[in-house]
Amino acid sequence: MVALQDVNLAFLGFGEAASAFVQGWAEARPPSLRAFDIKVDHESAEVRASKWQDYERWRVVGCKTLAQALAGSNVVISVVTADQALVAARHAAAGIESGTLFLDCNSCAPGTKRKAADVIEQAALSVEDGSPDQAAAERAQIAAAQAKVAVDRFAHETASRLFDAGGASATQAIYNLDRHWRNARTASTHNPTFAKATAVGNFYVNGKAPPLNGFF
Repeated sequence: MVALQDVNLAFLGFGEAASAFVQGWAEARPPSLRAFDIKVDHESAEVRASKWQDYERWRVVGCKTLAQALAGSNVVISVVTADQALVAARHAAAGIESGTLFLDCNSCAPGTKRKAADVIEQAALSVEDGSPDQAAAERAQIAAAQAKVAVDRFAHETASRLFDAGGASATQAIYNLDRHWRNARTASTHNPTFAKATAVGNFYVNGKAPPLNGFF
């Protein structure tokens, strides 16, 4: 058991869920809090600035890269969008330190959570001289890519169906239901589905390994 004063915590994703954690902890918060969110690389300067303001508001150390957030962390909380849960786990697996507690708090299907756990465990078990086994890394990448291709297809449709279920009143700005479609679209656009599908096809049909970098 890690004592609170010894917790070095990193958030993967820093939106409503992560800020709720920090708000709930109040002054009992862990002494070291860092975060990485893909919005710091967003094409919009306004979006980037807003994310840095979130870090400042909640007194969290914002990181420009995932590696910076993971370095020295012994607890990692993943609170990205559901369709990015497995992707985040795969990226974290490449840089997470041995013995780190990885908490997947994303609202995705249990099966996706189990796959994310397997990805983290297999990569961690294969680490030698600081790097995971290449085959394990490739399997993790392909599993993440397959999950994304599948999730993207129904995430946009599901978010749109909220208005079919709620009727005209559901479109009122006070409910802010359009944020679900916007969030799903933003995540899928940032990480293009066609690139994932192409990599999966190349892997199974042509035996070509996926690109080994943090942007795939």
